Amino acid sequence: MLLILLASLIVASSAGTSCDETALLQSRHVHQARGDSALCAELSDGRMDYLAGGPYSAEEVGQVACNMAANIYPDGTIVASPANGTEVIYTWNSGDSIMQNDYYYMWTRDSALTMRTLIRTGGKGPAVKEQVSQYAKTFHEIYSKTTPNHDCAPYGLSGWCSMYGEPKFFLNKSVYNKGWGRAQNDGPALVALVMMDALEELTPDSAEAELAKNITISALTYVGNGASDSTVDPWEMLYGLHYFDQVIFHRAFAAGAEQSQKRTWSDTDNFPNWEAMMNTYLQAHWNETGGALTETIARPWFNPVGPKCLKSGLGDGLEGGTPCELDAATLIGILATVARPGLGSPQVEVPYDSKVLATADLLVESMASTYEVNSVDDAAGLPGTLIGRYPGDEYSGVIMSPSNATSPCTGFNCGNPWFLTTHTLAELYYVAAQAAAEGKLIEDSLNRGFIMRAYKLAAQKLLLLDAPCPKGKELGKLLLAAGDGILTRAKAHALPGMHMSEQIYRGNDKFPPIEVGVQFGVADLTWSYASLLDALASRAEAMEVM
Repeated sequence: MLLILLASLIVASSAGTSCDETALLQSRHVHQARGDSALCAELSDGRMDYLAGGPYSAEEVGQVACNMAANIYPDGTIVASPANGTEVIYTWNSGDSIMQNDYYYMWTRDSALTMRTLIRTGGKGPAVKEQVSQYAKTFHEIYSKTTPNHDCAPYGLSGWCSMYGEPKFFLNKSVYNKGWGRAQNDGPALVALVMMDALEELTPDSAEAELAKNITISALTYVGNGASDSTVDPWEMLYGLHYFDQVIFHRAFAAGAEQSQKRTWSDTDNFPNWEAMMNTYLQAHWNETGGALTETIARPWFNPVGPKCLKSGLGDGLEGGTPCELDAATLIGILATVARPGLGSPQVEVPYDSKVLATADLLVESMASTYEVNSVDDAAGLPGTLIGRYPGDEYSGVIMSPSNATSPCTGFNCGNPWFLTTHTLAELYYVAAQAAAEGKLIEDSLNRGFIMRAYKLAAQKLLLLDAPCPKGKELGKLLLAAGDGILTRAKAHALPGMHMSEQIYRGNDKFPPIEVGVQFGVADLTWSYASLLDALASRAEAMEVM
């Protein structure tokens, strides 16, 4: 195929900073002094310049890294966001206000994903190594305690909970002791992956390596003993068997089995068996009729969320056998399984598999057009697109004050695009670009929509002429340009200093009169920064191949 470059888009931020965001900026300035300044200095000293490219300069990469480091504390705790539920986004004349939610806790999931990003992208400097060591000590301390909670499903009838399944902690490392969605078993699997990533860098037989080994074995033993049970999904909204969890379990058990053999660990005989079990379980998530991976199956007696179907909110979403449980968590989960260069853990799932790419394309189709902000960005000439968590999402990311105030938006399609899900979509395009350049990705009936959509998303305008579809490195260039376009659009909604919240306001008069495209939800979400650095790392890997 002949690819003709028509024009490069010069992209400027269209979001601006409105008066509605004053409190967001002020809260950042108040809270960020608590972060690890030594870590920020190390991450911004040029060692991460290799991530620059596409829409991000080396200076901006350093700003993103420091924004992430601001939420990583020297004692090993990582706050999900500095927002503590008191920051006002907007106040009406009636006195009712839209407030940021309270994310001033350490979620196991968010913190582990952040640490994996830090290990992957942050180099091997002393501040990074110290942070990994402190993180290991933190979870050794946490997992050594007994939780006081007794409301964990599916064990609630017997009144039993485990600290391993606890989803979040106060910043003094004590467990959150109020009602919440328990158990969340992706957390200990991700912590184990952090420890195994760290083991590749630690001195064998050192005290640090012994600590990492013990955490890995105990966490994976807990996960394996409950691997067939329902758990709470990564959005903390429903119980069931989730693709996100199970694909991470699969990766963690495979890595654990490899590490056990390599390092002659004991008490790990079940790791290969659990790995095989997860491989079987994952097959059940493919919806042959709908042509997509479903996030959650086997919901037992719990309240449904969604329908999370194609075009939900525009209709019932069930026409023509379209798949329910369409969710960006499937993409996040499988990207978390990628075997990184220099690390010994094996690759067990293929993130550029045609089923994954088909799912991603359906996610874009079902969500992107429902957000007014995408139409505004299209009119401004921005490439790419923004996506959220799942079609019909009800969670806006904010709370009302006073607590009895009526929210302007309840029900389907109150949810917004998220930075982290949009970054995830970009990363998937970069991973697919690398696979194409290596000759591992060939167009077929399932992935064709994902590939053809790249022409619409690309940061450079490309035309498909009468030649055959691109292959190899030419296909890789197309997919890489699509990833660049997606990051370009997300970046247009960043605030000065590359500050990124949880969400981007969708518009559609869901929260009038807030301006379409301003940042929404909690400020400075740690996961937003980690997901961007991961996307840029996958871009750098693709560029190296091409």
